[in-house]
Amino acid sequence: MKKSALIVGGIAFIFSAVLTLVSPFLLPCITPFLGISAGYITGLFEPSYTKKDAIKMASKAAAFAGLGMLVGQVFGAVMNGLLVGPDGAALVLESFGMPAGPPEQMANIYWLTLTLSTACISLFNIALMAALGALGGLLWWQFSGKENLDKSEISENVE
Repeated sequence: MKKSALIVGGIAFIFSAVLTLVSPFLLPCITPFLGISAGYITGLFEPSYTKKDAIKMASKAAAFAGLGMLVGQVFGAVMNGLLVGPDGAALVLESFGMPAGPPEQMANIYWLTLTLSTACISLFNIALMAALGALGGLLWWQFSGKENLDKSEISENVE
């Protein structure tokens, strides 16, 4: 569980830090792939002999990998705030022909939106990764776990 959580968590950190620089709303697009792969990789590194254990371990590993995504998203949001800032967001709005409003109001709205979107999307991503990690563990069980169970029963009967 630790290996797969660290591997997928590191990948999630990098992806989330980069994508948050563009927009934090892009992160839920990669979350399903990361969650399922964390669950499946957990089964590869630590095979279990029951379907329930496989799903439970995979879900935990994906949730811990989601923490890596959370850290990357916070890092990306801080970098976005420093690089773009309220002035850059006002320029983007004006380039689309939308009024930006007074600078003080724009700064308050920018920081509030950045903070709330990071918090909400991070929590959503952790929950989604845990749920899809369980799916990845179930997929591993369907493809490979049953074979491990059959082999263990054969080895117990031989002895």
